[in-house]
Amino acid sequence: MKRIFLIGTALFALVSLSQATTLVVGTPNDADNGTVLAPRFGVLINFDDLTPFTSVASNAYASSGVQSITSTQATNPLLVYPFSSQSAPNYVSTTNQFGGLTVTLYSPTNIMGIGVLESDGSPLSIAALGATGNTLGIFSVTVPTTGNTPYNAYYILEDPTNDIKSLQLISGGQFGVDDLQFAPEPISFALAGAGLVVLGLARARRKKQ
Repeated sequence: MKRIFLIGTALFALVSLSQATTLVVGTPNDADNGTVLAPRFGVLINFDDLTPFTSVASNAYASSGVQSITSTQATNPLLVYPFSSQSAPNYVSTTNQFGGLTVTLYSPTNIMGIGVLESDGSPLSIAALGATGNTLGIFSVTVPTTGNTPYNAYYILEDPTNDIKSLQLISGGQFGVDDLQFAPEPISFALAGAGLVVLGLARARRKKQ
């Protein structure tokens, strides 16, 4: 009985840990040092297909799985800028290059990544939000002061339970965003769901017989 209790406790602890959204990569890496900023995975949106100095429609990447991408400032919508120092040519920011943005997916995911250009010494917060807008995790950093403005960094948020529906970025200085990435629904989960459906149908058929 004691062994069962200990195993149950251990499993509960494991589940609790697995439900936490974590910042997998969060240390800023300056592109001037030749560091590879964005590990490639899943769907990649680098904004290079958009025309510089045009507004970004909230549904611009609906076909890629992005339900909306919007500015956090109602009076300063998102705009495309050229000469990105992360992955040329384009990056995205607000019309005044302050504030932040929110990216919402059609389907929750287990991992999202985002490249950020930010002025030296500026605070930055990145929030992972669930399907109802609930906060799964907030991660705050302050980019170093190096004299190389803008400072380039890359951040990856991961949640093993596939709860990340939105990513919200708020900057305390001038900012830009490039190389947005996210993984589609893992095929293993999709196959598992299909397997459960098949088992359910088979069980219902047996009962009828």
